[in-house]
Amino acid sequence: MGNDLRPFGMLMVALLCAMEHGVGQAVVNPANEHIYVRLVEPLTFAQARARAAAMGGYLVAINDAAENAFIVKHFTPSARKTVGYRYDWIGCSDEVDEGTWLWDSGEPWTYENWMAGEPNNTHGQEHYGEMNLNPDGIPGENYGRWNDQIAIDLETLAPHTNNAIVEIPQHKGEPALSQQFHNPANGHTYVRIVERLTFAQARARAVAMGGYLVAINDAAENAFIVKHFTPSVRNTAGCQYDWIGCSDEVDEGTWLWDSGEPCTYANWMAGEPNNTHGQEHYGEINLDPDGIPGENFGRWNDQIAIDHETLAPHTNNAIIEIPQRKLPRRGGG
Repeated sequence: MGNDLRPFGMLMVALLCAMEHGVGQAVVNPANEHIYVRLVEPLTFAQARARAAAMGGYLVAINDAAENAFIVKHFTPSARKTVGYRYDWIGCSDEVDEGTWLWDSGEPWTYENWMAGEPNNTHGQEHYGEMNLNPDGIPGENYGRWNDQIAIDLETLAPHTNNAIVEIPQHKGEPALSQQFHNPANGHTYVRIVERLTFAQARARAVAMGGYLVAINDAAENAFIVKHFTPSVRNTAGCQYDWIGCSDEVDEGTWLWDSGEPCTYANWMAGEPNNTHGQEHYGEINLDPDGIPGENFGRWNDQIAIDHETLAPHTNNAIIEIPQRKLPRRGGG
């Protein structure tokens, strides 16, 4: 199949499933229309910062009491599931100049909500902001307040890890992160990235988010994706396609999932994969809402990386699959 014109779709933020694995909750803040995502995974501050950037955002910048309250409301777990308190990285540090706290977002420092006696820079090493989201905390004490934390535990020399809150600004036309759903059949989280990405960019974004481009292993999983990620109306010129995680770039005709799972199921369109011009090596799924079930709607096509006529990179949206991970435990000082 040739290279259609497929510009961005419209905003569809149906960010559901308050999970506690990998990418956990994702909520839109109506006050600024930014997307807030909770990464429930043991990450150092540097890792969390890099993950936020890869997702098109930054570790959260909390600019007033209302934004602080929004985070507490939406991201406090229903029950304590870690040893000791539960903390999440937020996007402030004084690593450049001790005592001068800055937001990673570049926003001015106009609000703070430190615990009593903090930040205290214990051992001269605490340069990174974290927020107490202990569900058993007492409002008015340390619950919802901030602490300065170390990067490396001075006694064990182990990296200090937390969960993290990521803030993703919406850009005109489309946010980077659109929909997110939990699949009860395998416990995985599925995220739709609504952004013009090449297959290589989509693959890298998936890895940065702790997952991979989706591996569709049976008809039920294919139906799950069609059900949850088909737009309510056609929003693109021509059909709507999303990258999925299969390719035959290594050996023509041998299709492999990025996840490493065996290819035991396929749902190609009639006559596909046909490797037009000998360059179609990457899988995409047709999520055209006007498609006719039983024809090409919900079925797959092989696609190019570079248009052989225009030499422009071919771009699609993408579906990312994120496996569950064990919950992090509090460590460090």
